[in-house]
Amino acid sequence: MQIRPYYLVSYRHATSLQFLRSGEAYFQTMIRIIDAAKKEIHLQIYIIEDDRTGQEVALALKRAANRGVSINIVLDSFGCLNLSNSFVDDLASQGIRVRFFSSLFNFFKLKLGRRLHQKVLVVDDRYVLIGGLNIAARYRGDAENPPWLDFGVLAEGEIALEASKLCSNILNKKFAKQRRLRRLHSFSLNLLKASPLVRLRQHDYVRRRNSISQSYKYSMRHAEKTLTLVASYFLPGNLVLRRLRKASERGVKITIVLSEMTDAPFLKRATNYLYRWLLRNNVTIYEYKPAMVHGKIAIADDEWVTIGSFNFNHLSEYGSIELNVDVLDSAWAMGVRKILDEIIRNDCNEVTNDKYIQRRTFMGRIFDATAYYSMHFVFWFIMYMSKRERWFK
Repeated sequence: MQIRPYYLVSYRHATSLQFLRSGEAYFQTMIRIIDAAKKEIHLQIYIIEDDRTGQEVALALKRAANRGVSINIVLDSFGCLNLSNSFVDDLASQGIRVRFFSSLFNFFKLKLGRRLHQKVLVVDDRYVLIGGLNIAARYRGDAENPPWLDFGVLAEGEIALEASKLCSNILNKKFAKQRRLRRLHSFSLNLLKASPLVRLRQHDYVRRRNSISQSYKYSMRHAEKTLTLVASYFLPGNLVLRRLRKASERGVKITIVLSEMTDAPFLKRATNYLYRWLLRNNVTIYEYKPAMVHGKIAIADDEWVTIGSFNFNHLSEYGSIELNVDVLDSAWAMGVRKILDEIIRNDCNEVTNDKYIQRRTFMGRIFDATAYYSMHFVFWFIMYMSKRERWFK
């Protein structure tokens, strides 16, 4: 990928960087860094469930609180709608500060509350765990049920302090507007020699933060050879589709891994409607078979990777607070790419044009089209409500 000097602004060196996949090892890593905490923990997440996984993480947090660690948790009020009061009260009884973020809808103010969709754990301003995984058994899996496919990054270094500040701002309801990046006309490319380089990217349309979207669009515009995406709830807007088409026309090999299974059948129908467009524009589509795809990854030219909570749809674009981590390092990116290639080879089916035509029935095409245009109306409404909230701030 062509690296512009100004593109390196805000990247920082990572002392260590570990790629994580959903399953037992992910949650053991989470518990391990919680158990290592000495001063402060921030946990901000969309969903935590009162199941075995949630209880084990809660137990680790309570152990930390008993050691005198200051713990601040922010949960999304809609994502944790079914979380029991006893679960929350048990945490609070140990001195753990628990807050809920934003009601879903205020009828009297005609306000659609944005969602706290980011998933981040910060320990002692030293370690930060960022990804797409909620704290629930379905992301962990068991002997009978493979985990939902998702990914995260554990980083050590300055990025953890930056993540801590972002979490503190949300906890204390201090939202600063995003500053415009200075475009540096001269920047030492020697910085690349001391890789890996990482940076946080937060997206919050209401507060005029759109850096994740900028990262994705930059990668699509400047990719030269390959662009690999893992996408859940895939329903991008026209601008993203145009960028994908132009990348394909430049000769970029584009691969998208989507889910065969779904917990949102109507949205899956809408995604199916896009298959014809994707295949017509030489995009290779794979469907993951063992479980639901919940991960969000992009890899450009085996040089740049982004991983986090941001979905290709208007709900992430306009209605949620999202957090990704960008990594600029060819060796690390190639390592992630090899893992994805293995997943594709062992656990995915390719959707070719012939297979797509064979499985489409007349009624299926009608249902897909209905779902596609209906979901676009829903997302248009979300966008309108988000813009209205921005206008009336």
